Amino acid sequence: MKQHTVREAWLEDAVRHLEPVFPKAGYAIPPLRVSCGFPACSSPRTTLGQS
Repeated sequence: MKQHTVREAWLEDAVRHLEPVFPKAGYAIPPLRVSCGFPACSSPRTTLGQS
């Protein structure tokens, strides 16, 4: 199992592994960026979700 040194690396790796799953299910996903913090300004058009 690959060890990640920062949280963002884990998220980026997860995205890379999940990207091929969506087209096979008939869904297209737009280019995206993941992070472990809150965006500086949050707009419903640019921020899908946060927790």
